[in-house]
Amino acid sequence: MDARRLGARRDLIIRGTRKIYDPIAAHIGMLLASRTSDSVFRCYHDTHCERFWCGELDIEDTRAIRTLLVEAGAEGRAFDELIASGEGAGRCRAIAAEDEERGVFGVPTFLLHETGELFWGTDRVWLLRGRLSAKL
Repeated sequence: MDARRLGARRDLIIRGTRKIYDPIAAHIGMLLASRTSDSVFRCYHDTHCERFWCGELDIEDTRAIRTLLVEAGAEGRAFDELIASGEGAGRCRAIAAEDEERGVFGVPTFLLHETGELFWGTDRVWLLRGRLSAKL
């Protein structure tokens, strides 16, 4: 309901998902995009989110994720290798385990590296901004 209320403030309609997705292929795509370049990551991330939340992208479909990566400027073959080798899934699991050990439990979570402080939720961004401003 909070997401719907926040969306309504921006004239957006927020609907619940039709199913619970396994995001591993999309996360492997994110790993590859981030290894490629900041611009590829930004394009992949933004396009992925827009298409998924508009119901135009099945994040479990590795062919769709591969296509999106290539559109963003990444190498399709590199994605195929990350999927086939299991390296991508293993790295995603390791990242999730590291984050859980830090105390991350939901999205979005922001980590202030200098202090190790976690800030969870968009309603707490003002606290993070305050902490960052104090450091300047």
